[in-house]
Parts: sequence; structure tokens; C-alpha cells
Amino acid sequence: MRISRQNLKVKNSKPAKNGFTLVEVLLALLVFIITTTAIIQLFPAGLRATKTSEKETTASNLLQGEIEKIQNTAYVSVTSQVKNRITSDTTSPFYDYYFQTIVIYVNNGLVQSQTETNLKKITATVFWTDGGQQKSLTSTYLKGK
Repeated sequence: MRISRQNLKVKNSKPAKNGFTLVEVLLALLVFIITTTAIIQLFPAGLRATKTSEKETTASNLLQGEIEKIQNTAYVSVTSQVKNRITSDTTSPFYDYYFQTIVIYVNNGLVQSQTETNLKKITATVFWTDGGQQKSLTSTYLKGK
């Protein structure tokens, strides 16, 4: 039998690429793990930021409520208050918040006066603790006779 080129079948020495090699799979797994780890590390920071924002919003609302009380109080009844808890109820969400009011007489130029001037400068402050640090939010209001 005579062998010709037509009868000779040459096998391809390269294997067929029907899948991924082990190196490709390991590299893809490594990229996935690094990406997932980075994303997971963002969650605690996001939760802290959300909690801080929640506390600041609560303080702002409490301060607004106190300012509205002062606006609805007669001029002669508005006095300074020492720093006290907003509520003594330990189950209240406002238990960790404190409120203080400082009232001073001011003249028309908003300069402090020792005598009655028919104008009071009221500085109201809400205090709370966030992450071990004391924070505060202050608002100033003028009230005349």
C-alpha cells in the first residue's frame, strides 16, 4: 500500500480549548475574593454613618421642639436651664439626649447687658454621645417683650 498525502491524516498536537485552565479559574477566584472583601469592609462604615445621621436628625428635631416651646412661653417666664436629660425614662429613645438653655439680656446692638433691655438672647443646646464623643447642636433665638 502506498501512502500518499491525501490518505495521511495529521493529528493536531494542541488540545482543544473547550474549558478553562486551573490557573484561569484560580485567578478569577482571587479577583472575586479581593473584590468581595473590599465591598464587605464598606458595610460597617456605612452603618456608622447611618447611625450618626440618625442621632443628628433626632437632636435637630428635639432642638426644634424646645425652640418652639420657648417661642410659646411668655417673655418673663423664659429663663436659663442647666444641662439636664430630656427625659428620665430609661426606655425612651431620647434618654441619651441632654438639653440646656442660656438666657442673657442684650441691647438693640445684640451686645450683652446686665440690666433688663426687653430683649433676650436665648441659646438652646442639645447634647448627645456618638461613638464615645460628646456632640452638640445649638440654636440661638431672640425674644422681645
